[in-house]
Amino acid sequence: MRLKLRLFISTAVVVLVVVSPLALQAPAVSMSSSQAAISGDSVDSVRTLAAPKRPHRLVFKPDRITFSDELPPIDSSPVKTSVESSPSDVPEFNVNGVDNDILEKLKTHGLNYDKESRSKKKKNIIVILADDLGWDDVSFHGSSQIPTPNLDALASSGVILNQHYAQPMCTPSRSALMTGLYPYRTGMQNYVIRTGEPWGLPLDLELLPQYLKKLGYSTHAVGKWHLGMFNDAYLPLQRGFDTFLGYTNGFIDYYNHKHLTKKGVGGIDFFDGNTPRNVPGYATDVFTNRSLEIIANQTEYSPPMFLYLAHLAPHRATEHEPFQAPEATVKEFEDYIHVRNRTKYAAMVAELDRSVGRIVRALQDKGILKDTLIVFSSDNGGQNIGTLSNVGSNWPLRGAKQTLFEGGTRVAAFTWSADLIKPRRIEHGLMHLVDWLPTFVRYAGGDPASLGKLDGVDQWEMISKGAPSNRQEVIYNINYVDQSAAIRDNRFKLIVANKGFRTCRKRRQRPQPKRTQQLNGMVDYPQGPANGSAVLNGWFPTLGYGGPMGLITLEKMMEESVVAKALHEADLWWKKKEQSSGAPLSDRNESLSQRWYSPSWSWREESRLLCGSPEAHTSCEPSHTVCLFDLQSDPCEMNNIFEQHIDIAVEMVDRIQKLSLSQRPVNNRPADPAGIPKNPSMFFRPWK
Repeated sequence: MRLKLRLFISTAVVVLVVVSPLALQAPAVSMSSSQAAISGDSVDSVRTLAAPKRPHRLVFKPDRITFSDELPPIDSSPVKTSVESSPSDVPEFNVNGVDNDILEKLKTHGLNYDKESRSKKKKNIIVILADDLGWDDVSFHGSSQIPTPNLDALASSGVILNQHYAQPMCTPSRSALMTGLYPYRTGMQNYVIRTGEPWGLPLDLELLPQYLKKLGYSTHAVGKWHLGMFNDAYLPLQRGFDTFLGYTNGFIDYYNHKHLTKKGVGGIDFFDGNTPRNVPGYATDVFTNRSLEIIANQTEYSPPMFLYLAHLAPHRATEHEPFQAPEATVKEFEDYIHVRNRTKYAAMVAELDRSVGRIVRALQDKGILKDTLIVFSSDNGGQNIGTLSNVGSNWPLRGAKQTLFEGGTRVAAFTWSADLIKPRRIEHGLMHLVDWLPTFVRYAGGDPASLGKLDGVDQWEMISKGAPSNRQEVIYNINYVDQSAAIRDNRFKLIVANKGFRTCRKRRQRPQPKRTQQLNGMVDYPQGPANGSAVLNGWFPTLGYGGPMGLITLEKMMEESVVAKALHEADLWWKKKEQSSGAPLSDRNESLSQRWYSPSWSWREESRLLCGSPEAHTSCEPSHTVCLFDLQSDPCEMNNIFEQHIDIAVEMVDRIQKLSLSQRPVNNRPADPAGIPKNPSMFFRPWK
């Protein structure tokens, strides 16, 4: 007899810190309502949710999944990531700054910094974070529509992280990177900070730049912040960064740097340090130029540098003109990409790629390329369709930004360093954004074991030597507001949600827009739980293929890239002359047919994700049932194996309910009109 499940999940939260009973914002962002998204950006679109008065726990029974008032004893078994979850154990953040004595700070906070570490030359660390870049929007994954030659050169010379995970949206991902903690443990699990909302990353959390400053680093933030700005204490300079140039909301116009809602409400969002100050120019260039200044200021006597470059690209801009790139760059793609907006999006990605080339060139010219670790990642997947779509592509992964499916969370990422013992490989070990904090501390000479109870784990051995990953589990999110959760245990992934049964039925009765309208981003979908089910949870082929680049062309572009030339000068380029795409056939010692399988470009095929036809899948919507996938054999989440493996689902739900005991109440607060400029020519600035 087939087992039928009904899903009844009530609001649940475990309060681990003392909070005031302020109203909590609850935008619709469940697996079945993800399209509520960023469209509700105005003040009057905010609704509130009363904070739960007592903790609950998730309970799995053969006929139902729900939250119960009866709490089991707190599980004392170790978390699979080798850390425990308890916000009360996180050290308090001192808003008045930290002692200037480096050794005293290390002693106070427990970071090892011995004589041997001090005697070694510390290496620079650069993190380049793209915004809403899709899995299929880079050619180092084998995609041939948008060439990314500089990214390809760096990725193919380093380690491509083919199972690197982020959170489904901007703010949660950035909080994970900065804290080494999953967002459900920091109150950042529910959506993003929207226009005029007075909340941010809690001040009692110690952030990545603060840890690195204790290890002697100078710290610089460039680009997008999006972790709070309503009060000076939440700005980057008060969170451990020495310098900051960028913006604080979710997006801005690429040219005038205004952040405007759909109703045209907003103003200029640009800061230099703590001071609102606009810097003219195309945003990608402005952020790149500031990064080049920071690199140029490095001297033999400078402390090692941590540069956090969080690009706007390729996030869409304001509603008035969402896709913006230099006209000359747009023309490069007009001949073969014939889809509305995708051409400009390709140009935005191309400008991002050139930014990376300029940075690597500057490092080599300064003589510090060999002394620099570079990490590149997207903050989440692209948003293929719907309101505020950037027409990014996650093909062949399922889902998009805002969803817990792989398309929203498995992101394009790689790392490069001259210190890699086994470079030039595709790494399939699990990794999450939270892992970078302890990994950087290890790389910088500190002791990750002294960091406390983080969710992140040190992955340097995996990255550098190809050792097995220290991570067997990924927590995609646990969110009591939209009542959704997702977890991966090695090869198996479970998604549960409970919202929108009636709304889904009503939504299916409505006339559906034509497929071409959906793909071109021409339809604004209504907010509501069914929206994610109908729109963002599917599979969406990359738009506009009509003459993609061949492998030989992509290789030639990579070989001629700025990055490849810089690496060649540094004697770090991996291709030999006979492996060049332009080498005569006689020099290659292989037949014409073998060219396509040459080791010099087979890495592209190895990094490509193949998962069969999306037409032959077992239907699964988290708002209707429990979804269980075997990602090893089904990376594109086409076949729900829940009914065949209920025992595995039971164990994973039990794991979620134990982890949910350490949830921190969401930080969301309703928008405050005082936080929004009176007219678009005015600046955003802290107001509380």
